Amino acid sequence: MPRKLALLCVLPLVLSNMLLCGSGANAQSSDWKKCVDIAKDNVERSHCGVAEINREEERLNEAWKKALACFADPFMKGAKQKFLDEQRLWIKWKDASCTFYGEQEAFGRDGSVLDFPLCRASVIIERAKFLETFAKDCR
Repeated sequence: MPRKLALLCVLPLVLSNMLLCGSGANAQSSDWKKCVDIAKDNVERSHCGVAEINREEERLNEAWKKALACFADPFMKGAKQKFLDEQRLWIKWKDASCTFYGEQEAFGRDGSVLDFPLCRASVIIERAKFLETFAKDCR
């Protein structure tokens, strides 16, 4: 099985395992940690989470551009369409991921303020890593 195809097959397993293993605390950046440490209340901590997700989204967008460039040749048209379809499905999945942390009865306010953004950032980080590796390997 070609390496790229193997990566595509393994990705869903990696992502589902990541969600089952915790909130993504290992995804926290030093910027997020500093922000949360100086935050005075949940509103400020919530802003830290939004900033963390935005940082990872920027990384993801850069990785996406590089990965998509791998399909520039006209003979890659069919593969490019499948890659675009996959990304659209992944975005739907990402947008639905980690929302269970918003259930305050189960996770309290910390779930939506602290755990949700770290979980979502983990999802984004894993996809960005995949795209970065794919882009590097296709050259």
